Amino acid sequence: MKKFYAYLAAFLAIFIGLGIFFGDGRKTGPAALSGVPAEYRTDVEVAGNICPQISSALIAAQIRAESNWNPNAVSPAGAQGIAQFMPLTWFSVGTDGDGDGKADPLNPHDAIHTQGKYMCDQAAQIQSYLDAGKITGDLIELTLAAYNAGIGNILAFHGLPPFPETQAYIQRITASLVAPAAGVVEQARNYEGVPYVWGSTDPSVGLDCSGLVVRVFADLSQPFTGGVRTADQIIHSDQVHEVSRDEMQPGDLIGFSNRGSSHIWHIGIVSEDGKMIHAPEEGQPVKEANLSNSFWQGLDWHIVRKN
Repeated sequence: MKKFYAYLAAFLAIFIGLGIFFGDGRKTGPAALSGVPAEYRTDVEVAGNICPQISSALIAAQIRAESNWNPNAVSPAGAQGIAQFMPLTWFSVGTDGDGDGKADPLNPHDAIHTQGKYMCDQAAQIQSYLDAGKITGDLIELTLAAYNAGIGNILAFHGLPPFPETQAYIQRITASLVAPAAGVVEQARNYEGVPYVWGSTDPSVGLDCSGLVVRVFADLSQPFTGGVRTADQIIHSDQVHEVSRDEMQPGDLIGFSNRGSSHIWHIGIVSEDGKMIHAPEEGQPVKEANLSNSFWQGLDWHIVRKN
């Protein structure tokens, strides 16, 4: 029986990835699931295709926020496993995702399958409350809030509850689903060859590393505000959100610090094929560099995406 479920999951994942079951173009392939450990990719694909409201990318982002893919995670409140189910909730909704005859919240295959089903059930309830005018807000945000704080709190507050933890949870997950701003790499390439001038954001004079970043996003009408200017300020600002190295895409920003340090002393714009566009140092113009170079590999990377 266990092999049957494993083969069925793989079969479904292949056909879902080909778009045979869903014609709406929902992203379930490598781009949408970057950063998902290989051993859980099929589980996430299947869980994210139980209903049209809950995508595989959302399931993956939610797991990163819940446990960062730790199947043995236990929260101070007692939530368990990769999807962080409370014991009473699991008792009510837990399912046997891998067909081994047991529903176990510490079994990631069971937990991810249950997460997908539970999120779909929550989304259906939320949609019914929206249709009835009992609550207001965005369906996905409300469904995430229900997962985090309970659907009773959604009804009690007629929408998103004002709990800081829940609001931060929603922000973290939805922000990770935002793609890099369009045109970042193309705009950065317009400045290749501009000389390095420390402290400048004016390409007619020259650009330093953070000046290039500030200039590119200002050109795209997405400026950094509040005096954010240096590489350290950009990476640590609330105008960006962190993404993992596995999730890194062209248009993201990559900051560098010495090993073990949080101080960012250089920044570039991620381009294609494992490269970045940056303003290196005095005497070297804005150009593309290969991130596989041993110098960059010897530093700590801090990858962020503009909100």
